[in-house]
Amino acid sequence: MSRILLAAAFILSATVLAAADTKAYTLSIGGRDYQIDAGDSVEVDLPDGQKATVKLERNPFARYAGESFAFEHPAGTTVGRSEIDKTIDQHLLATALGTLIILQEYRTLDPTSLDQLMLQQLTQDGIRAGAKVSQQPATRTLSDGKQLKGLTASETSRTETIDYEIVSYGEEDRGVLVVTRIDQDNNAADGEILKRFWETLKIGF
Repeated sequence: MSRILLAAAFILSATVLAAADTKAYTLSIGGRDYQIDAGDSVEVDLPDGQKATVKLERNPFARYAGESFAFEHPAGTTVGRSEIDKTIDQHLLATALGTLIILQEYRTLDPTSLDQLMLQQLTQDGIRAGAKVSQQPATRTLSDGKQLKGLTASETSRTETIDYEIVSYGEEDRGVLVVTRIDQDNNAADGEILKRFWETLKIGF
């Protein structure tokens, strides 16, 4: 089962081109390029000779979708996709504070029995360092009524407590495994990211 081990890959996508100048973006209109930062306004020349003021604003949230799921996340974060093997894709969002959202899509396997194995992989280093892990069964109900089942767990060491939620939804030979990880000390900073994720997560085959 080594194929389900965590893999990290970040894919950056944007609707405008990142610039190598002092401005963060290059806005191309009518064959001309304008340097602009999010929140800035710039006067542009339109193809018909008129001038217009254009303002670039970053949306607070962006939508990310895999083959069988979709969710919203803060626009300032990115979600990376990696291929664990030809039948499993992993999608990973990681914040600067170490909060994680992981979704694994399985095309030939129902992942609903993999929660314990995933917890073991996530906590084995901490356990070797002396951390204690407690867990309990969990059910997560999405906004459309779909239920994901699995477990919640806490890994407690001398200096921190990390909370995990590992739940999944499957049908015969396919499914989605969802993992979240957050240090309790970072709930104030990153808790809203997880809340938005769960509020907007949709799974469908």
